[in-house]
Amino acid sequence: MKTRNLEQEDIEDLSDFLNAKTKSTMDKGNQEPSAKEFKNNISVSKFKCKTENQSKIVKSITDKGNTITIVHGKPGTGKTYSAIQGALKEFKTGTYTKLYLTKSVKTLDNKSEDIGFLKGTLEEKIAPFLFSYDFNFKQIIPPMAYDGARKAQIIEFLPLAYIRGIGLNNCIIILDEAQNINNAILRTVLSRIGRNCKLIILGDTQQKDSSRGQTSGLDFLIKNFSDIKGFNVIEMTSEDQSRAKIINEIEDRYDYLETEGKKVA
Repeated sequence: MKTRNLEQEDIEDLSDFLNAKTKSTMDKGNQEPSAKEFKNNISVSKFKCKTENQSKIVKSITDKGNTITIVHGKPGTGKTYSAIQGALKEFKTGTYTKLYLTKSVKTLDNKSEDIGFLKGTLEEKIAPFLFSYDFNFKQIIPPMAYDGARKAQIIEFLPLAYIRGIGLNNCIIILDEAQNINNAILRTVLSRIGRNCKLIILGDTQQKDSSRGQTSGLDFLIKNFSDIKGFNVIEMTSEDQSRAKIINEIEDRYDYLETEGKKVA
């Protein structure tokens, strides 16, 4: 059987069709994942907690009766790592569409929570504050899955300065470094909780970068609200320490020197 010779016009039509097909395939491959696809791409069966308190964090976050989980204690006890595990496990099994990450962006020289004074785009401004989240997420789930969820804004960083005037529904919020947040800001965060929403608050009340004389919102919250139903507080101890053993001795020495009146901050 003979085929007819292709005219130049036919060749161009065929070329256009193949190019369109290739572009469609590439676009489909580059599509940002939906929340459902992200949930399907992560496995929670591999999550492992090293201590009883770390397991309590995951259990508290996934408990349907809890809305707010507060985790406080010394650095290196797995607060952020365990909270992310719990948040991912709850996100995968729930009807959530967003996972918000936020933290105090008060710098060590005590600049304001308003990040407007920093140079660059919003992404460039918040990048240094996101590093601890990025690092921990990529230890738990495939980096490509995390990067895809960030690009699709399924996992999104929410600066505290922008939280006023919005309601947060169908989401899980992780608030880190809460020891640096005052009562007014933390109260604002709490008032943003909407329908089908969980809030995880992390911090160390002994490690504050806030202004002198300013009450730590985290410390105030733990002391005055922990008896409310749906509000769970977990204190991490030296037994949860996952860093070098010498860290416990150093932290204990700092605590001792502070009680002796030494200026340690």
